[in-house]
Amino acid sequence: MNIRTFSLDRENFKAFCYLLIFSLVYVLPIILANFYYIDDLGRLLTGRTGWDGDGRPLVSLLSIILSDGKPLMDMSPWIQILATIVLDYALIFFAKKIIPAASALKIFGVAACGYLNLFMLENLSYKYDSLGMMLALSIFLILFALPDSLGNKKICLASCIAVLLSLCLYQAASGAYISLAIVECVWLLYTKVKGNAIIQRILLRAFSMLLGGLLYRFIVVPYYMSDNGYASAHVSLLNPLSGQGLQTWYANISAFFSLYVDYSVTIGIMGMLLLLVVYGALGHISWVVWTGRGTSIPIKLVSVIFILMVPFLLLGATIFTLTLLKEPVIAPRVMISFTVFALFMGLMLYHVSEIKKGFYFLLVVSLACTLSFSSYYGNLLKQQDKINTQVATYLVYDINQIETQKGKKFNEVTFIGTSPESQALILAKKKRPLFSRLIPIYMNNNWYWGGQYLSCFRTSTVKLKSGGADAAAIQALTPVRNNEFYKLYEKDNSLIIQYLSE
Repeated sequence: MNIRTFSLDRENFKAFCYLLIFSLVYVLPIILANFYYIDDLGRLLTGRTGWDGDGRPLVSLLSIILSDGKPLMDMSPWIQILATIVLDYALIFFAKKIIPAASALKIFGVAACGYLNLFMLENLSYKYDSLGMMLALSIFLILFALPDSLGNKKICLASCIAVLLSLCLYQAASGAYISLAIVECVWLLYTKVKGNAIIQRILLRAFSMLLGGLLYRFIVVPYYMSDNGYASAHVSLLNPLSGQGLQTWYANISAFFSLYVDYSVTIGIMGMLLLLVVYGALGHISWVVWTGRGTSIPIKLVSVIFILMVPFLLLGATIFTLTLLKEPVIAPRVMISFTVFALFMGLMLYHVSEIKKGFYFLLVVSLACTLSFSSYYGNLLKQQDKINTQVATYLVYDINQIETQKGKKFNEVTFIGTSPESQALILAKKKRPLFSRLIPIYMNNNWYWGGQYLSCFRTSTVKLKSGGADAAAIQALTPVRNNEFYKLYEKDNSLIIQYLSE
């Protein structure tokens, strides 16, 4: 393996250029929204990395190098653009192995389907984090696109290293490794690779993932990840053999299933059409495997059942490692591995289109809708940012007025209720529920980022208090300020903000 292994020939380079244009149009609305997304707020205020404690030291190292040291610089939109370029290369590199004889436009079409993963809109929204997340996914795409001529030993070593590197970048991407192994099995069956070789490859991939995971667990985790705090709470594995562990596992599966439901409702009729096409393609592939493999009927039957189950297996693989955690993060960003499912839909669209040319139209429509969703998301971010800024500005003005009157500082606040949503977001939630998960509303209840967001508008940091006792206390208090968004109460040396939104 040398540098030429990773080069793109003329046709694939053209496909990469097409995808680059597409992805830049896709990410442009997010860039124009200029929205500081969750963790971005903390890094904007402190300039710290903070990824080491989450077991992601490579992201810290990468950010320090690109920022020329600490404190970190806000390099958006450069980081987000670089993240899309890295992903574009990985998608093309993978597609060229699966469909080597395809034209540049067809390779582009298949690769662009990776962006049908609408969950990934959140990953690309992070000004500091997006590159690390995309690298974690891209490493696996490149790994599974390496030529089989390398031999099992080199593939095993490369797989082990890829798992270790990806975990050090973004652990949630681990589901992509399992998903790509499933897609690889389908490809090996379709290209009539011998059964023994397929089983050997499955065992090799499983062993490599286990070894890479163990190296991460016993080398990286003890050195970087603390036993207490946010990180440890979200990486502890549940005990599947206990009753409590099984209940937690079931609850986790249900929570992630609700993400799939929101995605399905949001993508609408287009998703149903794509799924029908996917099963049309899988039906044809099953027929080719059944008639083309010189094996016994039971083995053919198992192969066909496996192929027909692939969509469900990919959905399960996306969330499998996440459901094994005691307290997984339930958010679109951790669904980054769903990109493999979206890419697989693109491959199936290509397969059907080669049989019946008319299906290329569905691919064009799908990509056009993908850009529409991205634009819609960017505009929602912009609208919500306006109302977030307006409410925060009102709050800071009122707090300053009260501080002047009282002659003292109020650096502790309690939020009760929900900060107002933009009218555009309220409309979006009814028909496209995924966007209610994608658009963060900061100044709510006891969410840490509410204090961080308000701190961006003040010269002193705002500390957030628990609102349990204060929610009852305001019944006996008279508001010192009142407007269409909130009522503001004074209690001892802190302020209580009660939102009026439903």
